[in-house]
Amino acid sequence: NGVNLMVGTILLDKYGSAIVYRHASGIMQPIVSVLLSVHNGGEWLRESVQSILGQSFKNFELIIVNDGSTDCTDSIIHDFIIDPRIVWVEQEWMGLTRTLNRALGLARGQFIARQDADDISLPKRFERQLAYFVKYPTVNSDLLLVPTTKYLFNCA
Repeated sequence: NGVNLMVGTILLDKYGSAIVYRHASGIMQPIVSVLLSVHNGGEWLRESVQSILGQSFKNFELIIVNDGSTDCTDSIIHDFIIDPRIVWVEQEWMGLTRTLNRALGLARGQFIARQDADDISLPKRFERQLAYFVKYPTVNSDLLLVPTTKYLFNCA
């Protein structure tokens, strides 16, 4: 019938437990994994997610971690789960650093990009960042699009 099914699995890691939803027919091997942590960011989240889903470069996964939000965040995420590039994580509040490390652990892309719930990305962001990185492979992580072989977030 052409409907993509979201499959929920329980994740137990060093940060505790969470529920991870992925499409059964999600992207097999994305080039870019986008990490988006949100805590009570429902006011801005819709525009932020739309700016990622509207990218000219399409081979990415968007890992959205709902970090214990008590506002409308979960219902906004739910509006987007039809897109097979979305990975949705529900968890109790852990804070930004631990949440990003959890998302990084779930990432399958060759590169990592970051997006905050109140960020808007221009439509050619990934296309331009990837082109720059290919041209200058020794560039540091200031572009926030880095190879996944680097460890990004230090716990405070």
